[in-house]
Amino acid sequence: MYDIGAYRKSVRLKENIRLLGEMYHLKAEDKISMSRNSYGPAVARLGKEIGNYPASRVRDLFNAMCAELRDARNLLRNPPDQRASLLQDIIDRGLTRARTSVNMMFPKHNFAVVSSANPSFEPKRSYYGDNVVGVPKSWLRSVHEENLTQVAGSDGNCFILSARPRKSIMLETEYFSVFALRTKRKEIILEEGWVARANGISAYSDELKKAQSLLNRRVRAKIMREFLGD
Repeated sequence: MYDIGAYRKSVRLKENIRLLGEMYHLKAEDKISMSRNSYGPAVARLGKEIGNYPASRVRDLFNAMCAELRDARNLLRNPPDQRASLLQDIIDRGLTRARTSVNMMFPKHNFAVVSSANPSFEPKRSYYGDNVVGVPKSWLRSVHEENLTQVAGSDGNCFILSARPRKSIMLETEYFSVFALRTKRKEIILEEGWVARANGISAYSDELKKAQSLLNRRVRAKIMREFLGD
């Protein structure tokens, strides 16, 4: 059966890739280099024009869109007709999204993302290597689609590797036991912790009470901003 969703996605991605290419005057060879996430002449040129950090973000964004376009085209060429194919597509899309997200969250580090039975983190073994992050097969559904990919803790943002909803005695509050990547003394660490969420506001901490307390402070701050009209 023809996958209309994959077709619409491919059209949207092709247009976004075209617009990004026009915005930064990318040639054919530049696009090939960026689609492979390599450091080529285009990134060097953009580094001089807009700075090295923005240039690397443009490369990451272009690479991520190309990866998603390849996924969409594969769906069009080989429409899934079995549950196993659908499950593999969900896993692959989750890995692509997770890789893009974690690399954009921690721009000074490079990450590869793999499917893993349990959340895992392996620091890179050499200067030119990648940190390896392991996420569950259900990451796209249980984390990304729950808007838990990035959650702010008291000392910075965390990348959530896995999340399991927990029951709450407070009806308006949701709790998730999670595994998260965060920075500690400029190093990336894997940590087991909690996310508390209410009214679209979320907070992370390694302890449940601290996550709840941080959430309460953020909710109160939002109420005061709205009350004062800021």
